[in-house]
Amino acid sequence: MFERIRAFFDARKVSRWSLYFVHKHEGLTYALHDDAVDILLGYVLAPIKIGKRISPDWELHLNFNFEHKSIRLVEAFFVKGDISSTLRDLIATLDPGWMVPRGELVFVDTRTRKQLPLETPDPSRRRDDKDAHVTLASVMRKVIY
Repeated sequence: MFERIRAFFDARKVSRWSLYFVHKHEGLTYALHDDAVDILLGYVLAPIKIGKRISPDWELHLNFNFEHKSIRLVEAFFVKGDISSTLRDLIATLDPGWMVPRGELVFVDTRTRKQLPLETPDPSRRRDDKDAHVTLASVMRKVIY
């Protein structure tokens, strides 16, 4: 019985939603996870709101992890500086209880499963890690330009 309860809680450690970064040649490359879908959408909305566009080399997919169903994000979902009602309706169809508090924001390289930093690390703290330069911020600059 205890093992069954542990399995349940371990399964809940999975974030409710993920933002997948899919490169046209390399496939699924990065993922940003959080329970609150609006937090993930903010990372897309903010640059589009100031006139940037999704690169033709990339696709962004919003995935509801509990059912493994996704929505491909397109610029038309982010009109007039907000999230369109169409996108909100699609989200609510997949996850009727989607308005949940923020969880832990986690950014990973999907090929290595290595967690990556959200922002650029402090330059005074030198790192020999070859992936140290890859952050959510650097990936967002490539994906939405």
